[in-house]
Amino acid sequence: MPVVPVRSEPADQSELVTQLLYGETVEILESAEKWLYVSLLSDGYKGWVDKKMILLNFSPYNSEKRVVTQALVACVEKNGTGTFYLPGGSLVPVSESGSIYVGGTEFIYPADIFDLPEGTKQQIVVGLALRFLHAPYLWGGKSVLGIDCAALLQIVYSMIGIQLPRDAGDQLVFGEVVDFIDEAIAGDVAYFENSAGEIVHVGILISSSEIIHASGKVKVEKIDSNGIISTENGMYTHRLRVIKRLI
Repeated sequence: MPVVPVRSEPADQSELVTQLLYGETVEILESAEKWLYVSLLSDGYKGWVDKKMILLNFSPYNSEKRVVTQALVACVEKNGTGTFYLPGGSLVPVSESGSIYVGGTEFIYPADIFDLPEGTKQQIVVGLALRFLHAPYLWGGKSVLGIDCAALLQIVYSMIGIQLPRDAGDQLVFGEVVDFIDEAIAGDVAYFENSAGEIVHVGILISSSEIIHASGKVKVEKIDSNGIISTENGMYTHRLRVIKRLI
């Protein structure tokens, strides 16, 4: 499956904590009836997945190079007779001949599946984030069909080869501090805190005065040294804690 829910407990009705995108690999920590308790090898995130939704001991992942898809959703075809949809950030096995494999089967893929926006690395990060514009917010989500704030940062940076943790609080330790918001540039990352000083939100700066973030949906809003300013009512919605530069 291209997107697999990872839950807090071994039950369909339990909380969604994150998702597995196609090609992500896990370590199995525990088995319980139809459920597996797994740890994502990319970021160490743990949770329960339905056994029937993942492939066990899938050999192409041990032998083929894997490339991150850049398109929000890529439709790949098997000789014009079948299709498979890959969300952005998927890890696709690619052979030396350039073919890609989905479920062990060779598929034809669109030319832009691995295309990055043009520009500097900072501009590329912003361009990738803007591809998610208007995607609905989903706690634990990692695709354009539903994504949370930390996943937006994690997926976008994974597309340029930088692997970050899943949660905003853990992402905070990466990068160099930008002392003043006027010194911020495109691609910098802003973290926001609650009244207890806990990191509860994150977004990617488009400039020193604009930010793209997932809150209700992925959107662009104004930001200053105090925090994010709502486009709907002009009020502050998130209190700025720190800005970090990762690239």
